Amino acid sequence: MGRRQKAIPFLVNKIMKIQIENLSMQEQFELAKKKTAEITARGRKTEKELKDKLRQYGFCPDVCDAVAQWACEYYFIDDAEYARVYVQTASKKYGRRRIEQALRFKGVASEYIEDAFAEFDFEDVREKLEVEVEKRLGGNFERKNVDKVVRHFLARGYAYEQIRSALDMAKQNHIPEEDNDGF
Repeated sequence: MGRRQKAIPFLVNKIMKIQIENLSMQEQFELAKKKTAEITARGRKTEKELKDKLRQYGFCPDVCDAVAQWACEYYFIDDAEYARVYVQTASKKYGRRRIEQALRFKGVASEYIEDAFAEFDFEDVREKLEVEVEKRLGGNFERKNVDKVVRHFLARGYAYEQIRSALDMAKQNHIPEEDNDGF
């Protein structure tokens, strides 16, 4: 993409911000509602993400707050539902800590996060973690390899106790191959 192609969206956004600043509060509110419909049609958003996006477009903070409240009333955004869906999808790849951190970064309230985790069944996650640990180890239980696997899953947000338990299960399930030359 050339310089000219990169500059065009920037100029359009700058022109749009100038035009928005010249609108009355009621006109900004109506335009922000339309933008909210466009933004939420592309995917789920949290209240914080919606407000941030509207501010990027140049709407004043009061309008952003009012539109976010309107969007909550009409279920364009629902942080509790967002947290529940996010926990279900992200738990396939990440642990609780990392999911919590991501939701907090997205502006989801703590009570919604806790409710989402309370609804979720972590038994499947434990079983999946055991399989993944075994796969990562590949039968190699040398300290260096075990440490590498532990670091990998800690970075993905799993608790150390969960990883240690999965490692213990992998060791129990691993049957060392012996060279007995057919005897």
